[in-house]
Amino acid sequence: MANFVITDSQNVDLTLAITDAAGNAITGDVLDAGTVTAAFADGTEWTVTVSADQTTVNAKANGKLTVSDLLTVNGSQNGVALTPATLAFDVTTGTATAIGLTPGTPVAN
Repeated sequence: MANFVITDSQNVDLTLAITDAAGNAITGDVLDAGTVTAAFADGTEWTVTVSADQTTVNAKANGKLTVSDLLTVNGSQNGVALTPATLAFDVTTGTATAIGLTPGTPVAN
């Protein structure tokens, strides 16, 4: 699966789903209260928030550009830890909004 691409000024909600060993969705079941955690390998580049009802995780880029930064979401059901979900993200530049200036080295006239 290709990495999920987001710009440096965006965020995205990710919906959590419980699946069986074959990858089929299990409906009606919920994750144990307080067990959902979500984090990136390099947490400084992201703000990650788990919703109060543990059905979504919001990943917000904090401005740094990254390639293949891995989000891992953990949780349990009926006291049993489930296989974590993972998704790799690339953070790219957003739309141009300003012109920057970089001075060179001064030289004699």
